[in-house]
Amino acid sequence: MLPQIKTPEYELVIPSTGQRAVFRPFLVREEKILLMAMQSEDERQIIRAVEDIIHSCLQSPIETNKLSMFDIEYIFLKIRSKSIGEIIEMKYQCQNEVDKPYRDEDSGVMMARKAPCGTYVPIKIHLDEVQVERDPDHTTQIKLTDTVGIMMRYPNMAMARSMGRAAQKTEDVSQALDLIASCIESFFNETEVITEFNHDEVVTWLEGLTQQQFALIQKFFDTIPRLRHKINFECPACGYKQDIVIEGIQNFFA
Repeated sequence: MLPQIKTPEYELVIPSTGQRAVFRPFLVREEKILLMAMQSEDERQIIRAVEDIIHSCLQSPIETNKLSMFDIEYIFLKIRSKSIGEIIEMKYQCQNEVDKPYRDEDSGVMMARKAPCGTYVPIKIHLDEVQVERDPDHTTQIKLTDTVGIMMRYPNMAMARSMGRAAQKTEDVSQALDLIASCIESFFNETEVITEFNHDEVVTWLEGLTQQQFALIQKFFDTIPRLRHKINFECPACGYKQDIVIEGIQNFFA
């Protein structure tokens, strides 16, 4: 019998609930599944691979299917950092406009024109420093009138699988309405809280809102917590400085 190697365990805090959870690094066979999903460039296959890895690596009894997308992204990043390494190295191309010399074809005189610097600069991301960013104006309780409002839930992995990222970005009107309807947890007024309703009647209800009322709901999605990291960038060639914002789980797959 071959010797058994004990897999280390670590602890994290789920952002949306504050619940503590124990996890282990992903194994070679699980990394293989992830790499195959990444190579396919299929959105749903990647989501499925990430969910399967999280489900396997979490040692605490967590219903991963009900976790918000920013919970999933955060948990996966923590698992990735303990599995492959806590530092990601990538290259960023400087986009600063600089004067670049060129020779005029007619006169043969050297001149200058504006063009991107184009220098590739290596940058490092320390995964332990990446956190879920929260907007202070974000709320899950939305008052649409003085007496009527709704309580929202966050988009979860099941919604992502069924609708895809296009729906999360609310680029298509019908997909956006479907997503919003799925994220409404309850309705309330001065006398009652309504928790039982079907999807189609919620979509019809949403279609009857004014633009101002709909904008209040859209703000929930615009300000939703997200995995985000800012890097102070300085180009060694032109001296240009800027803050690079890296957002979303796929940008941390390097």
